[in-house]
Amino acid sequence: MTGDGPGNDDPRALLGFDEPWQAQAHAMSQVLLESGRIEANVWAETLGAAISKRLASGAADTTETYYAALTDALETVLAVDGQELADVAEAWRDAYETTPHGKPVLLKTVKSE
Repeated sequence: MTGDGPGNDDPRALLGFDEPWQAQAHAMSQVLLESGRIEANVWAETLGAAISKRLASGAADTTETYYAALTDALETVLAVDGQELADVAEAWRDAYETTPHGKPVLLKTVKSE
């Protein structure tokens, strides 16, 4: 895999991230793994399949392709029901609209049916 972002004299090149979103996506996957929210073997299989799918569709073997596949894999392992997502979004909207300025926003537990 070759990077197509910062050059070797750029400190970001040492980290393997061309863009901030790549670091964020990587961090999310690490938190999910370390917290036990996803199992390592499930993550490895899902990420491997996402990379293979992108390469098979003709994508170049680049850092950009890897992190695009990583986000595909995150979407797969974190898939939620559309209604559940709508319920959570509505709960957040209600919470921030009713929270006084300067106070922490508290989200009530959301239960989908």
